[in-house]
Amino acid sequence: MLNKVRPINKSFCLQTLCEDNYSRLVKLIPCFEQADNTGLIKTNVLDKAPFTYTLSLTPSCPTSSKPLPSITCRVYLDTKSVDIVNVSGLPTLSRPQKSSPKRVLNHKWTLNYFFEKWLLFQLQQINKTPFSQTSIHNSSVNKSSFFTAQAKDNGA
Repeated sequence: MLNKVRPINKSFCLQTLCEDNYSRLVKLIPCFEQADNTGLIKTNVLDKAPFTYTLSLTPSCPTSSKPLPSITCRVYLDTKSVDIVNVSGLPTLSRPQKSSPKRVLNHKWTLNYFFEKWLLFQLQQINKTPFSQTSIHNSSVNKSSFFTAQAKDNGA
């Protein structure tokens, strides 16, 4: 329902959304040319130009017997933005039949808004377990090094 949000200046908001999605995508997939960056997403480079990548992103779920949807996106390195070309496997995000400029803009908004929510979900999945284990481990390491340093200062 939130993909029905209609900002007043949609073209500006769409560009801002694409730039924000780029920064999230780079956090999720630091190297576009690696096939399996995080273990959660399989990346396939469909096309490569000096300042542009066309990627296919597919979530990897070994327990799923159904084919998973894949997202085809174009990554612009010079403007640091990403634009969604297609989402396969989801009928609600299929291409619009009539391509008036207003419909194209609305369709791009829907695709990129969906991609933003998908990226946020994937980043949360990555940060759930490792982050909590890492923070617990780091806090115990920091405490032990703190106590060791304090004992040395006290002459022990």
